[in-house]
Amino acid sequence: MTETDLPMGSKRGTAELASSYVRMRAFQENRARKLLELVAARPGEIALDIGCGTGEQTCDLARRLLPGGALVAIDPDPSRLDIARQNAADQWLEIEFIQARGEDLRGFETDRFDFIYSSYSVHWITDMPAFLAETYRVLKSGGRMVFECVGEPVHKIVELLAMMPSFDEIMQENTFQSDEIWREQISAAGFSIELFDWPVLELEFADVGAMLEWTEATSHGAFRRDLLSGEQMAEIRQQYPADVVIPFQALRGLLWK
Repeated sequence: MTETDLPMGSKRGTAELASSYVRMRAFQENRARKLLELVAARPGEIALDIGCGTGEQTCDLARRLLPGGALVAIDPDPSRLDIARQNAADQWLEIEFIQARGEDLRGFETDRFDFIYSSYSVHWITDMPAFLAETYRVLKSGGRMVFECVGEPVHKIVELLAMMPSFDEIMQENTFQSDEIWREQISAAGFSIELFDWPVLELEFADVGAMLEWTEATSHGAFRRDLLSGEQMAEIRQQYPADVVIPFQALRGLLWK
């Protein structure tokens, strides 16, 4: 990928943000484990992980494909891919990591994968029809795609992002659609739906500091604590004096070709 092909979040990506993401990804890790059960990977299958991030669950998925399977994992953020590659090497796992975007899979031949797995990355896709068309193309006949992502803007997180000077640009980096539009696009791409729902989940943090670090890491630095004024910081601490619980609408799908 060239620099111009990178999404804005990946352009902001740093080794420090990637390391912070590793520390703060307990929620993502818990949900990813549930998604792994849903995809029901079998030994010998060939799979694609879209938005693998730092690769913790990618390694878990790779083990489920043994013996005889293969896993390709893509992410546009080079800093996160560096950690993912090291994670796989430390566990003696052979995973092909590629810097790529989910809506541009032209590097993969048609009918290559038995299934596609994506945990908390689809909301970063800016061209959803292209994403659905490309994932459908690279799946084998009878293949499946399972994903979970943020379904609607998380209002408490949006309040934090609104404190950033580039708020309007930041809000263009994610895609949120109605159930009707999603289903229309899924059908247009050729998929059939086994599961498509909107679970209400909760983000839980021990304190406001953990919430701010998580927001910074998961937004790829779109939110930055160092840009907050003293007044803004005091306002946030007053709003969240103890532990923090933030409900939000997720989106989960199991689609078949």
